[in-house]
This record gives sequence, structure tokens and C-alpha cells, in this order.
Amino acid sequence: RLARAYARAQERVLAQRSFLQSSAPNEFAQMLQEWGRDVLGGERDLVIARAVFQYLLLENIKDANTIFKEYTAAFGDSVETPLVHFTRFLLVTVQREARPLF
Repeated sequence: RLARAYARAQERVLAQRSFLQSSAPNEFAQMLQEWGRDVLGGERDLVIARAVFQYLLLENIKDANTIFKEYTAAFGDSVETPLVHFTRFLLVTVQREARPLF
């Protein structure tokens, strides 16, 4: 797959674009976890928020939830930030058929 090849080559932006179009959210979550380990601790929340927001723009709530749960489980309390709390709240909101609100 193209997304895996980009991920192995450390072309994370290109890998992210490809993963968003694939049906492999678990692999995407693994790549995001690797990316999260490489950034400063204070920026880990940006990695997952960006990916979740992109999935939501594609109206793919299921995969957004998958990557969010896997990523936050991997990092535990180190990603408990206001941005992660907002992202979690946004995911709950869109699941409750409140699309007109977001």
C-alpha cells in the first residue's frame, strides 16, 4: 500500500493523506503513535487532533473514533490536554446526530 510505503519512508504528511483515504485506521493509529513519540510531549495532542479533524471533514466518524481511542490509550495521561478533551467532546457530539451543530 501507498500509505505504508510513505510511513516507512517517514513521509508522514503524504502517509496521512493516503491513510485518510484507506480503510486501515488501526495502521494509521500506529503511524500516529510513532509520530507522537517523535514530537515534543507538548505537541502530542496536535498529532491526534489533526487526524481526527481530517476524518470528521470526510464524515468518517467511525475511523476518527478508532484512531482517537488507540492513540490516547497508547499515551495515557500524557495527552490529557484541553485540545484532547475538546476533540473527545467533538467526537461524542457528532455521534449523537448533532451534525447541524458542528
